[in-house]
Amino acid sequence: MQSVEGALAEYEGLPKHGLHVAEWLAVQEEVTYPEVGFTLSLRIRFMSREPGDPRRLHLAFHGVRNLRIAQPEGAMLSGLYLDIRDIRNRQWEGIAFEVVETEEDVIHFICRSFEARIGEG
Repeated sequence: MQSVEGALAEYEGLPKHGLHVAEWLAVQEEVTYPEVGFTLSLRIRFMSREPGDPRRLHLAFHGVRNLRIAQPEGAMLSGLYLDIRDIRNRQWEGIAFEVVETEEDVIHFICRSFEARIGEG
């Protein structure tokens, strides 16, 4: 697993300019072993508003808690700007990040880890 600093630096360094339209969002509940428990994962894929731009921003969040998604005014999830913050100083067990949508407060949650990459479709 990547360090908190490494994950944030990688995300900040991605050429994600213009990729703010949520093409899809999926929440998945997973059973964890060896102790039987459950954890949530959240995946979001962002696309550009520009026709013909094949780039996609793929985000995967693991160990999601306190997930809140609110339907914004107008089109659902069409202009999201996510702020991913290091919250380890709060000393919550198994939690390292807080994710907040900064324009309309559409999405808010905390999580254990995340990955980000730019790809096509």
